[in-house]
Amino acid sequence: MLAASGTGAMDGAVSNLFAAGDEVLVINGGKFGERWTKIAGTYGIKVAELRVEWGQAARVADVQRLLDERPGIRGVLMQASETSTAAVHPVEAIAKLTRSRDVLSVVDGITGWACSTCRWTAGASTC
Repeated sequence: MLAASGTGAMDGAVSNLFAAGDEVLVINGGKFGERWTKIAGTYGIKVAELRVEWGQAARVADVQRLLDERPGIRGVLMQASETSTAAVHPVEAIAKLTRSRDVLSVVDGITGWACSTCRWTAGASTC
C-alpha cells in the first residue's frame, strides 16, 4: 500500500527500480505515458519513447524492434490502459518479450484494473 496518488506510485517504481544512466522504454500514448517520460528524466534515466497515436494501443512488434535495437534497455514503462484515451496496451504480450530479455515490465494498472480483464493469482497477473 502506498499513501500516494497514482503518480506517486509511478515515481516510487521508477526511483526504486532504476538509477541515473539506466535506459528505459516508455510507451507514450497519452498523458500518463508522457508522465512516465517526465518522471524518468527527473532521475537522470535515459528514455527511449515508443510514441503511439493517442487512442491506439502499442504494437508488440514495435516494442520488440526497439528492444532489439537498444539492448541496454532495462525496463518498459507503460499503462495497462491509458487513462487519458482509454486505449488498452497488450501488457501480457509485452511482458513475454521482457521476461525473455531480463528487462523489467512496469505497468500502471490503476485504470486497467477497472476497465479490462485481469486475473490476479499468487502475486502475478495477466491482463
